[in-house]
Amino acid sequence: TTRQRRPSRQHLLSADLAFCGVCGAPLSAQVRKRVSGAVFVVYTCDPRVGRVCVGIVGHRLERHVVESLLAAFADPSARQLLAGGEPTVVAGLSAELEAVDAQLAELARRWGRGEISRAEWDAAREGLASRSQDLRNRLGVLALPAFNADDVAGRWDEMGLAGRRAILARVFERIEVRRATTTSYDPERIKLTWRNPAVAAAVTAPPGAPEAHRD
Repeated sequence: TTRQRRPSRQHLLSADLAFCGVCGAPLSAQVRKRVSGAVFVVYTCDPRVGRVCVGIVGHRLERHVVESLLAAFADPSARQLLAGGEPTVVAGLSAELEAVDAQLAELARRWGRGEISRAEWDAAREGLASRSQDLRNRLGVLALPAFNADDVAGRWDEMGLAGRRAILARVFERIEVRRATTTSYDPERIKLTWRNPAVAAAVTAPPGAPEAHRD
């Protein structure tokens, strides 16, 4: 195959929506062209920040994610969780953010009193600041207005790229692709972490069976 680089924003799961399950780098989309002339998309670790650990055919990854999403919206109990949100999730994230910010404030006070060096302050602050920003981002997504589940299920094919991405960011906390262990397509490589863990249980549990958590 030959490669043709195009802006990653043209593809559904680029722009930090999907990540490498090995090194954690975001996946970027590359358009490749077979000798026959057929064009296809491959998602790989972004070589600018990752180690190119994984690669997966784009339409297979996108189809898996979208089918999982629409299956959740087709389930009555899951769609209620998706559309209505989960107050306990927001409360938990808010409490964690408050604790992290308190740690940052205490760290600054310790540095101000000369109890730790600037190098120690920088090293400790980096991880806490990153966690604080991640929590703020997650709370920001959860604070979006509730959407109509019927609109998502019925109008997905009509939505623009920005609309689809907004829904995915609202529903999934993280989409990861692990290394391949076979030459054939393996959906088990794809790990979907729902923002509301109860959604996974509602979708995957067979009727009458106890709920089981799955990422």
